[in-house]
Amino acid sequence: MLDDNDLAIEDSAHYIYYAKGLAFNNGSQGDVLEITVDGNESNKQRLTLELLTGKFHRPTKAKAILAGVRAREVRCLVGNVTSSGNVNISDLSADKGALFTPVDQSTARFDVNLSGGSINAVDLALVKSRIFDSVP
Repeated sequence: MLDDNDLAIEDSAHYIYYAKGLAFNNGSQGDVLEITVDGNESNKQRLTLELLTGKFHRPTKAKAILAGVRAREVRCLVGNVTSSGNVNISDLSADKGALFTPVDQSTARFDVNLSGGSINAVDLALVKSRIFDSVP
């Protein structure tokens, strides 16, 4: 069982805040930890996500199951569907190419406004409004 205090999020200014939501989902490539953060806090930032030690236990035993590296650095940039670190014409073109396709695991990155149904003109407009944004 996860709650919002099981993950610490630290931005580049060393401000710590917590996820708005956490969920384990069974994806096609195994279990996926889905993290929901506030877009206003996270956009155009490099964040360190750290699963807090001692919080994860097997349901039948008190022994912790979390081992190894617990912190990962991620970049957050609204509209950067190509993961280049910059929102540019390539992102606009990629999002346009995905227009009207249903959102699934392979197309989720194009669903910029997180509507969940299909990639639409709102997603394309949001990418366009972020052109030239970048993240370190």
